[in-house]
Amino acid sequence: MELLKEKVQEDDFLTAKGLGNEVPFRIFDYPPEKELLVRQTIDRIASNLNDTPVNILVIDLYEMCLKLLEDKLYVEKIMKF
Repeated sequence: MELLKEKVQEDDFLTAKGLGNEVPFRIFDYPPEKELLVRQTIDRIASNLNDTPVNILVIDLYEMCLKLLEDKLYVEKIMKF
């Protein structure tokens, strides 16, 4: 978690330095048992970065996939499987 905090707070990341007009982003994986810690940490990091000129957007791929499945009504089929 400390490495994540360090990476997203680096000047190069916040200013997109070295990128060809790309949006700076980080994707990382973690053990499922760390889910609550990760959620809390990401919320805290995003809150701390609100003081920067960078717009922060947190995208939870897990939640996004669940929402997509629910919207398409596949959840019932998956649960039966």
